[in-house]
Amino acid sequence: MHLRERFGQVCLFTYSSHYAPLRALRVFKTLGEVRNLTK
Repeated sequence: MHLRERFGQVCLFTYSSHYAPLRALRVFKTLGEVRNLTK
């Protein structure tokens, strides 16, 4: 159980470190598109 929890934490950390920047980029991209539309 303890090992499994640790594995889950590692997976979550890796997932967040990989996908947080991608999500941020996507958000910036959408913000840019919205800004272009509202011009």
